[in-house]
Amino acid sequence: MKYITLLTLLFSSLLYADNEIYIDQVGNTGTYDITQIGDDNSIGSGDNFAYINGDSNIFTIIQLGNTNSIIWDSEGDETLVDIYTEGNNNAFDIYFNGDKNDLDIAVVGDSNLLKIEGYIDGNTALINNQDFDLNVYGTNNQIDFSLNDTSFSKIDYNVFGGFNSVASVQEGNPGGIGHTQIVDIAGSNNQLDIHQAGLNSQVLELTHVGSDTSFAIIQSDGFYNTADISPPLNPSNSVIYLGNGTNP
Repeated sequence: MKYITLLTLLFSSLLYADNEIYIDQVGNTGTYDITQIGDDNSIGSGDNFAYINGDSNIFTIIQLGNTNSIIWDSEGDETLVDIYTEGNNNAFDIYFNGDKNDLDIAVVGDSNLLKIEGYIDGNTALINNQDFDLNVYGTNNQIDFSLNDTSFSKIDYNVFGGFNSVASVQEGNPGGIGHTQIVDIAGSNNQLDIHQAGLNSQVLELTHVGSDTSFAIIQSDGFYNTADISPPLNPSNSVIYLGNGTNP
């Protein structure tokens, strides 16, 4: 296995504020560790995405501080990205294109913004087996998942705190199947929007604890869809359509 301290380089430990890292990496089976400590640090900036093109790469990213950002574009298969951020007012803009990619994110703090998208860039085949895991601890965070033209994608997220907003979309136009969302949300005054669309075999598992949370859940018509929601939602603060015919 190739281990690149990329230039342990820029990447290794940046202990000061206002640092910027730019990545343009083409190749396979690389291992990269990136640590930023302080405020106003960035990986990528503006239109200059951290760009990764290759298969079976592994990235471990740690950001500790406030007003940090990650702008990331990964193309390739079987890439693992593990991100841990602790602080407030941080922003992530992350794009994936490929099969069997794995993204794990842990966010501790308030008023963070995360946009995560799996997409197709000129390909006709569906993206398969994307696996996104997210743990959020804090308040006033905004999370936006979008997996388009996918099959067998999985979104698993836990949100703990109040006044958070989460939107997660899985679409398989024209023939996606086998989407899974596993959601655990605890706290008050949260907002949750879930949309699953595809031919069949959509799976939703939702567990929620707290008060004054609003839900909008749409699971498009299809065969063999399942939805396990515990406890049952209150229709007064929920918009629900389950394509398996078991609408509350």
